[in-house]
Amino acid sequence: MHTWGSNLSCHPHVHCIVPGGGIALYNKWKDAKGGKGFLFPVKAMNKVFIGKFLDEMPKADVKLSLELKTKLERKCWVVYSKPSFSKTENLIKYLAGYTYKTAITNRRIISYDSEKVTFIYKDYRQGCKRKPMTLPVKEFLRRLSIHFLPSGFTRIRHYGILSGTWKRKVFQQAKKKEKRDWKQIWKAKGFDPDLCPSCKGHLVPIRSIYPKRGPPTCHSSTKQK
Repeated sequence: MHTWGSNLSCHPHVHCIVPGGGIALYNKWKDAKGGKGFLFPVKAMNKVFIGKFLDEMPKADVKLSLELKTKLERKCWVVYSKPSFSKTENLIKYLAGYTYKTAITNRRIISYDSEKVTFIYKDYRQGCKRKPMTLPVKEFLRRLSIHFLPSGFTRIRHYGILSGTWKRKVFQQAKKKEKRDWKQIWKAKGFDPDLCPSCKGHLVPIRSIYPKRGPPTCHSSTKQK
């Protein structure tokens, strides 16, 4: 689930990654007939998407007049379909841009003060040209805050053979990976966090510093003291 545009506007849309195959009845992976190109013909996907979308709208309590439905059916819908990632590394790079960040990164912010914020955005109407945009602080914070997920909302969901339930059914022989703490992860990369970067001596923990308080809780029934 992706909610923002380059200028922090509210632009909710969904990125779907579809495997190029599936699990056969004999519990083995089988490639789709489309090969390494597109999984489905894009023009055929347009027609199917229109039909599925209009059929589901009444279920979401969205009433369409016959005239409006006819206009939507005749309109040219566009289903954007990218070629196969072909390599696992390409897929990971693609996902990294959406999984653990929100609407804007620090490097896009050029300058700021108590009154305004200036940042870089892409103007898609002019060939994705990078331009600066300046917004009042309140408007910048308003745009940024609408992309914070509500409590309990999941941005990334896995369906079908990628869901946790199916993984346990299909890949029963797969061994569970042993969980590693952050020190083990860094040591595997060649960095030992227990060694002093200057003298290379072994660091000894003296004490732990904990936060003074947790995040504030907002409950209407809670009385302020």
